[in-house]
Amino acid sequence: MKSVNEKIESAILGGDFNEAYFDANELNTLVRMNRVNGFVISAGIDRFISKNTDDGYYPSFGAISINRSQAKDIAKDFREYSVKDNKVLYAKVSISEHRDHISIIL
Repeated sequence: MKSVNEKIESAILGGDFNEAYFDANELNTLVRMNRVNGFVISAGIDRFISKNTDDGYYPSFGAISINRSQAKDIAKDFREYSVKDNKVLYAKVSISEHRDHISIIL
């Protein structure tokens, strides 16, 4: 839990552009914290100029607000696929603070 709080504080202070990387256990802890009350998941549709992807690609943008239960489900799914080629994978999470509460973007 200490490392999760340290990562939150670092992100809030602007370290790593308000982003932090969490392993599966840390992500699970994060979404269960009472201090976190806003959950958003990045979502969007990839955009292309034409069907030929070489003509131009523009990264997707957009977000969907979710509830804590849905965030827990996402953390659970992440845990199931959190290792690739015997290496631990990390979730990149954007963190912001509003009146002593935390909002996260998964």
